[in-house]
Amino acid sequence: MRTFEDSLKRVLDPDHYLWCMIGHDADNAALERVVELRLDIPACNVPKAVEAMAALGWNFASRPDEATDPLERVYFRKRTAVQADDVRLLLTGALKVADDFNGTLMSWINVEDLED
Repeated sequence: MRTFEDSLKRVLDPDHYLWCMIGHDADNAALERVVELRLDIPACNVPKAVEAMAALGWNFASRPDEATDPLERVYFRKRTAVQADDVRLLLTGALKVADDFNGTLMSWINVEDLED
């Protein structure tokens, strides 16, 4: 079983797939934009995970699964730049919340990309 430190080392590697989610935004990485992040969290832990993400400056965006589903997709939004330090910070915080509440950090994206 992976430890948090092992997972963090893997996620913070710039070759990890989560770093590819910057996409064309890397050209303007210093500009703030709204990003959306997805955590998959056991339903019983969602309220505490939402509180923990709020403490990191993330706003709860949606929870599209039924409350009876054992594992829920939970989306959060935040305005941030996507320079390397910003990405490391957002990935570290989200991974820690996911780890603390038996969940998984799944993805993040520039919200403008969703709306295009």
